[in-house]
Amino acid sequence: MIQLIFWNIFLVVGLIFVYNVFNRELLSPTFICVAMYLLSSFMLLFYVKTWNFDLSTKTEVVILIGLLSVFLGELAGTKVRVGLKLGKNIENDSSKPIIMKKTALYLCFAFVSLTAVLYLREIRNIAANSAFGEMYSFMMTVRRTKAADGVNVSYYVQQMFTLSEAIVCVLTYILMNNRLKYGEKKGTKIIVITIAIYIANTFMTTGRAKMLNFFIYVLCCWIIIYAQKRNWAFRGNIKIFGKIILIAGMAISLFYFAGFLTEKSLHYDNFFDNFANYFSSSIYALNEYLKNPSNFNSGTSFFGSYTLSGICSLLRTLGFKIPANNIVLEYIPCGKYVTNIYTPIRRYVQDFGILGEAFVMFFIGYGYKRLLWKNKVSEGFFCIVTSYFYFPLFFISIEERLFMDVIMTRSIYTMIYLYLVYMWLVKSKFLHWEIK
Repeated sequence: MIQLIFWNIFLVVGLIFVYNVFNRELLSPTFICVAMYLLSSFMLLFYVKTWNFDLSTKTEVVILIGLLSVFLGELAGTKVRVGLKLGKNIENDSSKPIIMKKTALYLCFAFVSLTAVLYLREIRNIAANSAFGEMYSFMMTVRRTKAADGVNVSYYVQQMFTLSEAIVCVLTYILMNNRLKYGEKKGTKIIVITIAIYIANTFMTTGRAKMLNFFIYVLCCWIIIYAQKRNWAFRGNIKIFGKIILIAGMAISLFYFAGFLTEKSLHYDNFFDNFANYFSSSIYALNEYLKNPSNFNSGTSFFGSYTLSGICSLLRTLGFKIPANNIVLEYIPCGKYVTNIYTPIRRYVQDFGILGEAFVMFFIGYGYKRLLWKNKVSEGFFCIVTSYFYFPLFFISIEERLFMDVIMTRSIYTMIYLYLVYMWLVKSKFLHWEIK
C-alpha cells in the first residue's frame, strides 16, 4: 500500500514536470501517457485489499522505462522542426468559415442514416431468435453470436460504416472549426443529428471501443483547433480542463450504458467496479506477469506475434505467407472478477524484451510528437488525421492499440475515405451540384 502511494505521488510529480517541459501542451504524448498511468494507478489504491495487490519494484521500473522512453522520443521529435516557425508558413484551409452546401450536408445525413438502418437490419438477422422489443436481450444475443460463431455484418455494410465514420469525423471538424474560430452556426443542427445517428450506430457494433475512440477524436480535434486559434500558446488551461472533464463525463456515461446493452456492465456490482476493472486491472495483471513471466505463455509462434498482429494481418492481405496469430492472453483472477489485459508493456516485453520495450515506446513518443507538430504548420486534414489516430495514447495504460488497431488494412480504407470526404466537403473538389 505504502509503495503504491509513493508511486502515485511520483507520477503526479512527473506529470507536473512533463506538463511544464513541453510548454503545457495538453496533447503532449508524454503528458497523456503519464496521465493515463496515473489514472490507472490511482484507481488501484481503492482495490489494494480487494484484489490482494502488492505493486512490485520490477513493475515500477518497467513502467518507468517505458514512460522515460516516450519522454526521450518526444524530446527528439521536438528538436526536429524542419526549419518551420509557428505563425508562419501555415497552410490555412480558408480565412473564412467552411460553409457546406445544403445538398452535400443532406447527402451526408442520408448516407449515415442509411448505414445505420442497414446495420440494424443485418444485426437483427444475426439475432433472429431474439425479441427485438427487449433491447438487452437483443444486443446480448448479437454479441454472443458474433463471439461464438464468428458471424458479422456483410463486407459492404462494414465499408459503409467506415465511410460513415469518415463523414462524421470531417463534419465534426467543420462544426468545431466554424464554431470555435468564427462563431459560425450554420448547419449545426443537421450536423449534430448526423453525429448522434452515428453514435447510436456504434452501440449496435456491440463493442465500446468505437464510441470511446470517437469521443477521443472529438477531444483531440477540439484541443488542436483551440491551440491553432491561439497560435499554440497554452494559457488559461483551467477552462480547457473543465471542458475536457465534461467530454470525458459524457464518454464514460455512454460507455457504462453501452456496457449494459452488451452485458459487460452486468458482471460488476456497481459503476466504480466497472470503471476500475477497465482502467486499472491491466496494471494488476502486468504486475502478476512480471512476477513470473514463465507462467504466461499464450502460444506465441514467431517473433513479434504478441505485438504485431495488425502488421501481420496487413502483410497477409498483401499476399505474404505469414501464419495467423490470433493470440488470446490468459485470463487471471482480479478480486472476484477476471481480466486478460496487461497494458501494452506486456506485449512489448514478451516480444522484444525490456530493451525492445524502450525502443517501441521511444518510437511512440517521437512519432506522435512529429504528427502533432505537423498541426502547427498546417491546418485542416492533418488535424483530422491526428485526432483520429491519437486514441492509442489514451489506452496506453490499458491495452495495445497502435500496432493492433492502427497499423492494419482497415486504416488504409479509413485514410482514403477521410481524404476523399475532406476534399469533397472542405475543398469542394467534386460532387457539389445544386438540386433545382
